[in-house]
Amino acid sequence: MTALRVGAASTIINPPMGARKIGFRLFGDPITSIDDDIELGITVLQSKGVMIALIGCDLCLTTTEEANKFRDTVAEVLKIERDKVLLNLSHNHSAGALRGHSGNPSSEAELAVVNEYQIGLIDKIAHCTRAALANMKDARMATAWGAADLNVYRREWRNGQDILGEVVGHPVDDSVGVIRFDDLNGKAIVTLFRYSCHPVVNGAASPTLSADFPGPARRLVSEKVGGVAIFLQGCGGNLNPKVGIGYEKDCSESVYRVGTALGAEVVRIALGLNTHRFQGERTTLNGVPNILFKPWQERTDHPEVTLAGAEEIVKFRYSPLPDEKYLRSQEEHWRKEIED
Repeated sequence: MTALRVGAASTIINPPMGARKIGFRLFGDPITSIDDDIELGITVLQSKGVMIALIGCDLCLTTTEEANKFRDTVAEVLKIERDKVLLNLSHNHSAGALRGHSGNPSSEAELAVVNEYQIGLIDKIAHCTRAALANMKDARMATAWGAADLNVYRREWRNGQDILGEVVGHPVDDSVGVIRFDDLNGKAIVTLFRYSCHPVVNGAASPTLSADFPGPARRLVSEKVGGVAIFLQGCGGNLNPKVGIGYEKDCSESVYRVGTALGAEVVRIALGLNTHRFQGERTTLNGVPNILFKPWQERTDHPEVTLAGAEEIVKFRYSPLPDEKYLRSQEEHWRKEIED
């Protein structure tokens, strides 16, 4: 069989209570309770003798070493090369920080907790991959695009200073991309959807674990479309939610509103995709000449899909460093800012 086969699974990857969130200036406090479980989802695709895997994950950041360990784990289970495994992080600041990125433990006890969590993550990734592989089915796919007016450009120039604010009217990527994979009867196996926006609706004042807006979006898609739903972050580096970074300790209502709005658009798009049937030419209904419509017809084909993976390390071209006099002046300026 060389035609498309697809399997998917997801798993909860909550850190232990007390783990720190990830952030440089705003986030970083310990997690004290759970608003929403964070998840990791895996989709495995196979066609024409090639297999690839996509990982969608509610974590914020990993080092290259950590990311490669996650990808290697999937590759080992599937017996494929690492370049055929894509890892997509939602960049969720309400997840627990890993060892190597803005969550460096401050004590031996904290180091032990983080190490145990990361070892557990590897085990969960392996188990989730095996579950996705066991769920493989003959499949068809369909794609479409929509839009959601939920994000805003965040780099604002004010009083000669670059600040994290909001620039209303600045062009943004508001597109919502959807890929639906169904079995041959049209039942959803997995829906992949992407949107570009920082998951920071659950703000820095909140001490809770949260998947942020991708969480309620996924739940709605799974409920209304069926199968597994996996969120993929787009180019959201300079895009914040229009509702802003949550200032409240309880941001759950805003998280629900934004996530449900995004999920509703995904549901609208996904339910408009038919993989197992198509509309034929217009014809009369029961021979009545002035009633014309396009009847649905079942698809009988099961097409192949070309799958491939590639990986390249790209080195950034940095600007020259400023001179020491400028750096000293900046140091003094920011010391005064911190004191103020």
